[in-house]
Amino acid sequence: MSKTHVNFVLDETGSMSSMKAEAISGFNKYLTDLQADGDEDYRFSLLLFDSAHLDQRYDDVAPSGVKPLDEKTYQPGAMTPLYYAIAHSLRTIEGKVADGDKVLTVILTDGQENSSQEMTIDTLKATMNAKEALGWSFMYLGVAVDAWAQSKAFVGTTAYTNAIHGSG
Repeated sequence: MSKTHVNFVLDETGSMSSMKAEAISGFNKYLTDLQADGDEDYRFSLLLFDSAHLDQRYDDVAPSGVKPLDEKTYQPGAMTPLYYAIAHSLRTIEGKVADGDKVLTVILTDGQENSSQEMTIDTLKATMNAKEALGWSFMYLGVAVDAWAQSKAFVGTTAYTNAIHGSG
């Protein structure tokens, strides 16, 4: 039976501090909706990141095994290697995908890339386009007021943008 792999990439950087409540709420709402669909068709991975760490909090687990975030489990800090984090998450999930499986990468960020060294936007776009050619999908959830403008960095992919407006 084919599965849908939800690969969630969550920005936990300092620029997210002013939007912490919105990020927690957005993640938890997405998780609650996914859990309501049941476990039999889904696998879930969660990568939280900043320039000081990549935290693979969940790796290909049933959604029912994922706990909501709160003020203690989501602590923004450091810089934003957004492009590197997305690419890292794609490399992590690709070995878990079987023929016929679907992959959805959800990126929740304010989009303020400022510290990727191993990955450029052009290299990331090429990687995302190659994955899309295999049937993978991408969804961009922005917490900043200018989320639509930030998501345009991914033009050339079919990334979907849904802005969760923050206060800053």
